[in-house]
Amino acid sequence: MNRRYVIFYWHLFSARDWQRFACDAMIARGYTVQVIELGEALESLKICDLARSDFTSVAQTSRPADKAAVLSVLDRLTPRDLILTLIPIQPSYLWLHLELGRRGLHYVQLSLGRLPTRPTWRLLARYDSCSAATVFFQSFSHLAYRIKFHLKLIAEMGLDYFRIPPPLLWGRAGSWRDLISTEGVHLWRSEVVELESLDVAWARASEHVAINVPNTAFAVYVDESLHDHPDYAITGIPAPVEKESFFPALRQTFDRIEREQGLEVVVALHPKANYSPQELEQYFGNRQAISAQTPALIQNSVLVLLHNSTSVAYAVLSRKPILFLTNHDIDKSWLRSDLDVRSHWLDQPIHNIDVVDSNELNGIPRPIVDERRYADFESHFLRSPQAKVGTAVEIVADRFEALAP
Repeated sequence: MNRRYVIFYWHLFSARDWQRFACDAMIARGYTVQVIELGEALESLKICDLARSDFTSVAQTSRPADKAAVLSVLDRLTPRDLILTLIPIQPSYLWLHLELGRRGLHYVQLSLGRLPTRPTWRLLARYDSCSAATVFFQSFSHLAYRIKFHLKLIAEMGLDYFRIPPPLLWGRAGSWRDLISTEGVHLWRSEVVELESLDVAWARASEHVAINVPNTAFAVYVDESLHDHPDYAITGIPAPVEKESFFPALRQTFDRIEREQGLEVVVALHPKANYSPQELEQYFGNRQAISAQTPALIQNSVLVLLHNSTSVAYAVLSRKPILFLTNHDIDKSWLRSDLDVRSHWLDQPIHNIDVVDSNELNGIPRPIVDERRYADFESHFLRSPQAKVGTAVEIVADRFEALAP
């Protein structure tokens, strides 16, 4: 087979991304893998400044300096090459889609890390008709936002907006689909391939992983590097917490859970975190902190503590109770609305670590899993009943090869 597997990525493509998008499997399949980091060429993003410890570009990446260099890459591609675009939906990047279309090249779009972004009245209708009615009318404002999103693209791009070719294939995890999507442009014209989410694949791969965990029951805290996440520099959004106030309150919450529930707290470190040994002890206390084992830790825990991590998917798949953590800073930030939505979908509580209620006689409660709510979340966002089981990229490649023999 003489095909390329070309991944257009907007910033730093790490070893974790190489694994997520099945690059080794595609090489074994006979493809030549080519990864293009576009941020510097299309929006002057200083990708080299984003690197830290284990978060660096893989050796197989190239980084064009300008649009002319990007066009040179496109000119060497053919319709037999599987092109995956993992880039923002904004004019500076939609330019790439236009250039692909002008050359008769097809591309594939994947939506494999989906999470709910708003409540749904259909879910509430089973439990609270009044709240369901309120959310139903709120859904019109979300529809208005999505329409505004596309109108803004039209205003900035003019007629080029209508010339953007749709993806040949849209690989989608879960059955959730907006009437007018902000996940891509003209997706309604694409062939849909129902897939499992990336988190389902990570969870399956972790089922038999040996991990060094306590012999007693434990809770796992999913670290999100909330004060120093490199993505904040990429997106330009502010960190939602100040470390000086956040971590002392977090440690006190761990102390309470260990004391009141008899659980040891283990920290699952974020893969992009950059803590020194001294910071680990300062931030989390004398607790076990483990890297690159989040799915297995959640599978073996009895309680999951998190904020807004996509690792909520592992808790859903393992049917683990979740305690969403907030504080006063998060409550005032962009992050709080996401916590509210996740809590709504799963009917799991939110606990403010800055508030110690003297009237809380029974301490911090351990949530109860609602099987129906968890099953709804799984089918809507992680894998629909029609999803094909297996490596998402290879399933897409099967269909692509049938369409472009």
